[in-house]
Formats: sequence, structure tokens, C-alpha cells
Amino acid sequence: MKKDYYKLSPEIRDFILAQAKERPELGCRKLAGRIEQEFKLKLSKYSINAVIKHAGLSKAAGRPVFASDFA
Repeated sequence: MKKDYYKLSPEIRDFILAQAKERPELGCRKLAGRIEQEFKLKLSKYSINAVIKHAGLSKAAGRPVFASDFA
């Protein structure tokens, strides 16, 4: 994986991580919108996800799996 997250300022990285910790239900798209409002910067979902993943805060994406699916 490319590590483009290092190009972000510490202020933006800290903002992403704080938002991800405080509001884990927010996805990368919503975080991108908040970053655009707060910093007037368009940031890709990939870049946001890279920061979150590097910090170990990433959650699995996709459909939820239920025990009944395997019965």
C-alpha cells in the first residue's frame, strides 16, 4: 500500500483521528466532507482511510455477517 498519508499536515491527521475515535460510525465519505468544511481541503477517501488504518482504528467494511447465515 502506498503511504500518502504522510503528506498530510499533523493538524489534519489529528483531526481525522479525533473524529474517528469520537464518532466511529462516520465513514470516510462523511469525514471527507467534514475536512472540506473545516480546512477547505478536498481529501480522498483513500487518504482518510490510510490515516485511520495506520492508527489501527480501521473497521471492517461490507455486509454484516450473522450466525444464521452459516446454519
